[in-house]
Amino acid sequence: MNIGPFSQTYTSQRLQLHYVEWGSRDRPPLLLHGSRDHCRSWDWAARALASRWNVIAPDLRGHGDSQWSAEGSYSVSAYLYDLCELVRIRELDRIPIVAHSLGGTIAARYVALFPERVSRLLLVDGAGIPRSPESDSAPVADRLRQWLEDRRSFAMRPSHRYESFAAAEARMRAENAHLSDELLRHLTLHAVRRNEDDSYSWKFDNLIRLRPPQDGSEAELITLFNSITVPTMMIWGTQSYTPPPRESSRVQAIPGIDIREIEGASHWPHHDAPELFLKLLDEFLDPAIDRPLSDSVEA
Repeated sequence: MNIGPFSQTYTSQRLQLHYVEWGSRDRPPLLLHGSRDHCRSWDWAARALASRWNVIAPDLRGHGDSQWSAEGSYSVSAYLYDLCELVRIRELDRIPIVAHSLGGTIAARYVALFPERVSRLLLVDGAGIPRSPESDSAPVADRLRQWLEDRRSFAMRPSHRYESFAAAEARMRAENAHLSDELLRHLTLHAVRRNEDDSYSWKFDNLIRLRPPQDGSEAELITLFNSITVPTMMIWGTQSYTPPPRESSRVQAIPGIDIREIEGASHWPHHDAPELFLKLLDEFLDPAIDRPLSDSVEA
């Protein structure tokens, strides 16, 4: 039986957005990738789940095989609206969400706003890096001026071109030295497009790197995270560049969050320790867990 992946598209804010689907059962887990990534980064996990679940993994706008925003609109609120549209169009209800990095910052906001739509939330190093008090307190004129200057700089920067597929692989290897050769090739294959001159470029829009200055203050985000009521787990690698979750005010604001640390893993614990990640994912998806998760326990 062919269980996927099957490519699908939907429209949100005039953009054609892509997602892949695995399996055929009801109540799909929704898998959200991180910044500069793509939906096919979940393939191995989706394949393991597809015999029991209907798995849906979207490409965020400006990523993978989804369209780029002509206006360079990549605010968290824009991503959030796209997620709302996918849930609405697919008529999803009481779904578990598994989300990495940027996907986690989007998912956490969605769960806080629409708890009735979600059964549980798994953040894979996905709470984001807290903004400094200095950044939050900077005059709005200064923040907007800086954003305008940064946007112009990013817009004028040409996309990097790699002379070969191997060169693109080497760049991805430099980003995460923990990757197996098989996973490295798979991730790179779905992350690049081949140009007419036989060079390779990343599929993501360079403007995704720039965050607009209107996502709310750190205090407001902490209040939002504190309103999450579904069972929530955080998986974090001890070699990640993000703050330890036990020291993150955002993570600690989530009531009853279950923190699992994977020793030696990086910002991509689902890639660095796939077998342990799948074990935790199975535990997370256990339908018997309908209550807030207990005190934090390291993996």
